[in-house]
Amino acid sequence: MLRSAPRNDEDTRIDVLFSNVCHMSVPARLAGLTIEKDVPEGGLPEGAAAEPGFPYKEFRLNGGLARVYATRCQWHEDHAWLDAPSHFGPLRGVK
Repeated sequence: MLRSAPRNDEDTRIDVLFSNVCHMSVPARLAGLTIEKDVPEGGLPEGAAAEPGFPYKEFRLNGGLARVYATRCQWHEDHAWLDAPSHFGPLRGVK
């Protein structure tokens, strides 16, 4: 899951959840976020630990600066505090 860091009390918080991630290459910080979805033609990257039969897609973030291989991508926007629980429910490592 990626979470935006609101700059002030009026900004919204956005959670982006990737499901069944088998491989990702994402920097620690992103200044903004755009997401493009595609079905990988050449298969998954070498070393990706994919479950057979899952419909993996390649999600390119910020024009290919980062990549996530997962089955699904969802997002939710709210006005909760940065450390408030996610709309997506309890996740390991997330309050």
